[in-house]
Amino acid sequence: MQASHKRAIGSGREYERYFDLSRLKRSDKVLLNRSSVFDTVAAMAKIVKKTLPDTRQIAKRLEAETLQQTCKNIFDFVYSHVQYTLDKEGVEQLRRPLRTWADRAEGVDCDCYSIFISSILSNLRIEHYLRMTSYQGDWQHIYVVVPTTSGRTPSTRMSYYAIDCVVDRFDYEVPFTKNHDTLMSALQYLDGLPTARKIDIPGFGAEAVGFGTGGSISGLGAAGTAEGLYADMLDRMKLHLTNTLVLLKSSPNMLPAAAGRRFRSQVEQLLAVWDNAPERTRLLDLFAGYSDDIAISRLGALSGWPKSMFDNIGKGIKQAAGWVGDKVSDGAKAVATGVKNAAEWTGDKAKKAVEAVKDAGQYALDKMIQLNPVSVLMRNGLLLAFKLNLFRMAERLGYGYWTEAEAVSKGLDVSEYRKLKGKLADVQKMWKGLRGDEDSLKKNILQGWEHGVKKRGGVSGLGEPVSAATGTAAASGLIATILTWLKGIDFSKLFQFVKSALDRPADTNYDASNTIPKDFILPNSEEEYLADQGRYEPTGTPPGPTPKKDNTMLIVGGLMAAGLVLMSSQK
Repeated sequence: MQASHKRAIGSGREYERYFDLSRLKRSDKVLLNRSSVFDTVAAMAKIVKKTLPDTRQIAKRLEAETLQQTCKNIFDFVYSHVQYTLDKEGVEQLRRPLRTWADRAEGVDCDCYSIFISSILSNLRIEHYLRMTSYQGDWQHIYVVVPTTSGRTPSTRMSYYAIDCVVDRFDYEVPFTKNHDTLMSALQYLDGLPTARKIDIPGFGAEAVGFGTGGSISGLGAAGTAEGLYADMLDRMKLHLTNTLVLLKSSPNMLPAAAGRRFRSQVEQLLAVWDNAPERTRLLDLFAGYSDDIAISRLGALSGWPKSMFDNIGKGIKQAAGWVGDKVSDGAKAVATGVKNAAEWTGDKAKKAVEAVKDAGQYALDKMIQLNPVSVLMRNGLLLAFKLNLFRMAERLGYGYWTEAEAVSKGLDVSEYRKLKGKLADVQKMWKGLRGDEDSLKKNILQGWEHGVKKRGGVSGLGEPVSAATGTAAASGLIATILTWLKGIDFSKLFQFVKSALDRPADTNYDASNTIPKDFILPNSEEEYLADQGRYEPTGTPPGPTPKKDNTMLIVGGLMAAGLVLMSSQK
């Protein structure tokens, strides 16, 4: 929808003191290719939150004693001082409020009007909605509606005020054929106030925690709505890619050189265009179409895993939405592929759309984390470390798989057993965050327990697909975290009443096993361990460094933080 005529606007000089345009020296319009309107709405919400100071002063100037008068003041101010101009064909221009004020004579579109108005209302703690409307076919217009009573949806015409500065009068709407409202809750934008909800940023592997439960990692929008879930899904995917890049940068030897550079480049390219839906989809399709020439050569079984990750980001969403395809408002859009498909479902007002996006998003997030080559390396590294009983981890954790009745019957101290059981639960949460199979974890810990406690020796195939070289070095930060947890157990007390030598390790002093020496080199495979078992036998003081290899212990900040934040985010 467009304004019917060019209007005469005021100079606005008397309001200049309310806008600090000096902050614009590094700011410009946000240019988006026309794509999903839901991508646009999500981008608008982010701009509002990030630039709240832009309208903080003018908001105070426009506030009145009643809600109706405040809304009318906002309409009058924007209508009278900001010209309307339609965006160029094929390009969506989203401006922060300061940019809109600077461009007021040139004019802005309905998107920028809505951002400007939403910013003022957010500063005044007034709940409101961004309303998309259609008059013929697709979504064509967006403006702001404010419920007359906070907490109520704007379902009937008398239940809200319309602030649409494209039309010529306050509280007027052009009759539409359909509409879609996105909640902009006031409390979600009041940074620093006691009522503001603080958002914890999850670490690697924990990005999907809480998805679909009502909250969002950005604090934007209403995560209980279809479009809110869609935006949150994209934010979580972007965060996982960001966390992946942090790990790759902090541990450049985590992947073999050529494959590591290729995968890192792909992640960087995706992050650079993530908020541009068409470019994001193009790159996902491109990377998913690569052949196995990007395989991680040293880890042959990882061949094609990056390809699978990119493929499943999009494919998983489409698969989960098949049953609602014929219920979307525009059925033709439901056949779109990749991540963008989730956006189309949000046009369906039925409750099934929310569930569809929730299921699709969860599936895609899980697959993204599971198939990430870094996750694969970490999982297999942990499995190998447990199986070989490196640093005597498995021989300690294995007791956590005993039932309490069994522990008591064997003579374990109950209080220490319960603490150990809690540490095993922490390891299981970590493993779950990496999308590992619980049976594989249990199998390898118990094999390591047998190897350590009963000294039966020998190892057999790993429970995960990769059975040759693994990513033990990639898992070093997680191993260090587990050792820190185990330091809190008094094992001498745990075993003090155990009578059978078969039920307890020969040596209960784990001090030498609780710290990984800075330059200690972990084995890359079972074969490497068996070829020189004495170097890795978890008794006594761990062996020192050897100059023959370059995959040194990676307890660098990124990996260590990943393990710690992962657990704190999942508890």
